[in-house]
Amino acid sequence: MMHQVYTRPHQFPEGLQADLIQWQHKLLLDDAAYNWIEVWAQPIALFVGFDGDQWVSAVELYHELVSVGTQGVPVFGISGVITLPEYRGRGLAGKLIDQALRYGRDRWQVDFGLLTRKPKLIPYYARLGWRLAEGDVTFQYESARASFDPELVVPMAYSFDGAEFPTGQINIIGHPW
Repeated sequence: MMHQVYTRPHQFPEGLQADLIQWQHKLLLDDAAYNWIEVWAQPIALFVGFDGDQWVSAVELYHELVSVGTQGVPVFGISGVITLPEYRGRGLAGKLIDQALRYGRDRWQVDFGLLTRKPKLIPYYARLGWRLAEGDVTFQYESARASFDPELVVPMAYSFDGAEFPTGQINIIGHPW
């Protein structure tokens, strides 16, 4: 399995990006947790696993300053985690997430990763070292403010040094990711 990192959106191969968007729409359009989102943020890095010329798994990386309660917290965000069905169960996404975590830590010297996931995925991400974060998630962009339904989507944080992620309302300035 070969891994490739694209660190600038203009580097993302056009066919690959279109294929990933098609898969994301396929997975999210009928999902009440996400189907209200019209515009997604653009990742700053894309980690992709290939089997030959075929992409089989991908992870998007974001670098954000979020507010948690009244505290500003720099984080790297993980989103767009996708593995083709016939390649699931092989640890591919976990390897790409680990690669993205190390890249984010080395590049930005931040202490925390942040992601939002459906509650049924909590055990999977917990095995990778992620912990539930206390607080609802709000996105503030342009003149809009939107929130994930806390019954459908929960925030999880990753800490490199074991520090506790702050508690409180998590406000991400920008489009959802």
